[in-house]
Amino acid sequence: MILKLCRVGDNETVAFAVEELRRYLHMIDETVRIEVFYYDKYNECRKGGLWIMENPELAPTVPDVTLDDAFKISVKDNEGYIAGTNPISVLIGVYSLLKKLGCAWIRPGIQGELITKSILTELNFDYEEASEYRFRGIDCGYNAETGYDILDWLPKEGMNNFFKEYINPVSHIKKKHPDLTEEDWAAGHKRFMKEMKKRGIKYHTAGHGWHMQAINYTNMDKLSGISMDELTEEQISCLAMRDGKRCLYREDGMISGTQLCYSQKHLRDRMVEDITDYLKEHREVDYLHFWLADGVNNHCECEDCQKHRPSDWYVMMLNDLDKRLTEEGITARVVFLIYVDLLWEPVDFKLENPDRFILMFAPITRTYDTSYSDFDKPANKTPYVRNKLEWPRNAADNVAYLRDWQEHQLKGDSFLFDYHLMWNQYKAPGYRNLSRVIYEDMYNLKNIGLGGNISCEIVACQIPHDFPHRIMARTLWNRNVDYYAEEEQLFKESYGEDWRTAFDYLDRITNAFKVVYDYYNDKNACEAEQKALASATEKAVAEFLPKIERNIAGDLPLAQRLSWEMLLAHTDFVIPYARAYTEKYQGNVEKAEKHLEEFYAVCDKIFKQFPTYFNYNYATSSVKFYCNEITENGAYVVLI
Repeated sequence: MILKLCRVGDNETVAFAVEELRRYLHMIDETVRIEVFYYDKYNECRKGGLWIMENPELAPTVPDVTLDDAFKISVKDNEGYIAGTNPISVLIGVYSLLKKLGCAWIRPGIQGELITKSILTELNFDYEEASEYRFRGIDCGYNAETGYDILDWLPKEGMNNFFKEYINPVSHIKKKHPDLTEEDWAAGHKRFMKEMKKRGIKYHTAGHGWHMQAINYTNMDKLSGISMDELTEEQISCLAMRDGKRCLYREDGMISGTQLCYSQKHLRDRMVEDITDYLKEHREVDYLHFWLADGVNNHCECEDCQKHRPSDWYVMMLNDLDKRLTEEGITARVVFLIYVDLLWEPVDFKLENPDRFILMFAPITRTYDTSYSDFDKPANKTPYVRNKLEWPRNAADNVAYLRDWQEHQLKGDSFLFDYHLMWNQYKAPGYRNLSRVIYEDMYNLKNIGLGGNISCEIVACQIPHDFPHRIMARTLWNRNVDYYAEEEQLFKESYGEDWRTAFDYLDRITNAFKVVYDYYNDKNACEAEQKALASATEKAVAEFLPKIERNIAGDLPLAQRLSWEMLLAHTDFVIPYARAYTEKYQGNVEKAEKHLEEFYAVCDKIFKQFPTYFNYNYATSSVKFYCNEITENGAYVVLI
């Protein structure tokens, strides 16, 4: 087959899309002859070529061609076009075509790439697609092992946003790379930004840290375990007053969770100026996140601060920031956070220029045994009482607070910032129940008035498989996607002809661990199942192991063999986990601790084998928590 690719214009992302199409077509069929030509503009009268271009007039109609992704592919006998509303839409369209030709990306990275070899004759396609939601992205702490793989994977699955938290995340990356220097990080970040720009991905950054910078605390290597002696009198005078004292948040001395005395105008002005200076220096930012401190029930109780709710002080700063950015001619949009204490809407101030801002709804106190399909159930809202707030647990209660903000403050852009894959993947090691909740949540975003999702997560969570990411991405692109068809496709691509065997095993693990995943519903109703968790898991693993060994020894592509190898690691993962949980449930603390130690050793082994697909720290700390919470009341709420 001879194919003439006609690139229109000099846009870097469109050029990359053409190169990706050429590269993968050669991988599918080495005999294909491809010629690439560059044109300044599209000429529909010039026949014989496949035009690849940013051309909103040929793509489906969308509200904003710069923000909303859509493409049209019209090709007959190798002639026609791939046209997108914007550059990344062109790239997403190219990957869509490649999927139809036999390409699949079952997990991030080259080891997740599955290419079906075939002899290509003619390309004949005629279809168009438009994204359901504007915001489709991931927030994760990137590093050399995972960051570039994630960027490469995002547009392959129709995602268009990436979020790098913190003003300078060096200290967080240094936990894994202790020898990293500021210079090293800057060099790596420069390359990272280049890769992001090449793909047309929208860039989110910052969030945490503005309040610390406002009191001249820049030691990001030490955000907890701080004593008051380490702070100056001036810094202490800026901290929130609680119970008559200005002090650090919690007994462990947490600076990142310590709110400030926001009634002090110089502190508000300092944050506004710091953000303005940052955006003047970093014009590459598309969305700048301005958050307050973490933690809960920790706002200032001084006489002046009590004149307004925390959300009022927050909106006051947002309005001041908008004015400063307007003065400087800065067009970057600002993301503000509805989160813990800020769930309670402001009552004295309103956003004066809503077009500047994007609302981010982060219901960190929710549980994941139910989804946003429950959004319209009767809700229970508690009144605002400073530092004595009660947190909503279920979806309906959380959405009720969002409705107040939507009704009185902002009716423009917004998105969900949720934590499906931060901790709960370890609570659901079969992934089927969690994947279903993710699907239902993404489907219902439109029903609750949100324009997408940025997933705050531990991205290295592909053991046992990567369907949670797949269904999240595909439902954000098309909320009417067939969940069960997508699940079957992922399993077929991941495991090959014997996919049903893997599916049945993980279904059994999902059912066994459902007592852990649904623990909050009724802690006593499932006593028999809790006690049987270890035996049910051991039986499922014993019956599955010979089938894993058979497939690993078979003639499979690298990506599929790796999937079976990760399932083998998964069997090692679930057995000591189930034993520890079962013993703890029955009150056998010493036995539970012994099995937890075995679990930690297994996690260390898995991390060394699959460092880009498994996170040791979050796996061990989460499972330890789940075992400990058996004897405690209340949902899992992370107070950072």
